[in-house]
Amino acid sequence: MQRKQEMMTIVAQKQLAPRIYQLDLQGELVKEMTRPGQFVHIKVPRADLLLRRPISINQIDHSNETCRLIYRVEGAGTEVFATMKAGEQLDILGPLGNGFDITTVAAGQTAFIVGGGIGIPPLYELSKQLNEKGVKVIHFLGYASKEAAYYQQEFMALGETHFATEKAVMTVGPLSVHPEAQNTGVGSALIKHSVQKAKELGIGGLIILGHPTYYTKFGFVPATTFQITLPEKETSEALLALELLPGYFGTSGGEWHFSTCFAYPETHPAELEAFEADLGINE
Repeated sequence: MQRKQEMMTIVAQKQLAPRIYQLDLQGELVKEMTRPGQFVHIKVPRADLLLRRPISINQIDHSNETCRLIYRVEGAGTEVFATMKAGEQLDILGPLGNGFDITTVAAGQTAFIVGGGIGIPPLYELSKQLNEKGVKVIHFLGYASKEAAYYQQEFMALGETHFATEKAVMTVGPLSVHPEAQNTGVGSALIKHSVQKAKELGIGGLIILGHPTYYTKFGFVPATTFQITLPEKETSEALLALELLPGYFGTSGGEWHFSTCFAYPETHPAELEAFEADLGINE
């Protein structure tokens, strides 16, 4: 009968990225861990927290009877885990879940492994076992930011690896100035003020759709300078970018997606028509 529960000993624990921790456990339960993609249920060693926390298995080392878990601190339970030290024990239930079936892939074939965020950890053991089987692996991993990235070198050691991150940017226009106030410096003042406020807020970069000749006066350059395009890789000379933090956009490029609020006129034509009527635009 398979053993499913054990008090496992913490061998080591360290922080990999903000709120991301690596936890190494040792125990006989590791013998039952064979299929990549499974997880364990961990009992929180605190009386008022009754529910176990499911954590995926990052990698398995049968020779040392150790397994590695990578988890993100999300609440009281995982906050307790993050304070624990080597030598302490945790009540572990598992392995659980179906995991990944690698019998369908043969040596010489290529496997594309795609994951993001805290869904990345179990893919390492998958990639490792596929490697051992002679399968070529290519990884596509996504993170919220460079600061939140982890385990990159480990995946690169197993095969070709591509990374992507999301970047939050601010837009400050395009703006329009009433004809009676044009050529008075109002537009320039608004742009300069917006750029300064963005810097004060710690924004890394600005992207705008606007007249190239006008906005380049304020330091904006074609977004293609940073390999940034519109969705579907569409380019436009009106898509401009201004880097506020050196190196923020990097050279990896990406697509700039509009906030859904910009689609409001298209999805609410009646309100748009009434608004324009109030302004006398349709007259």
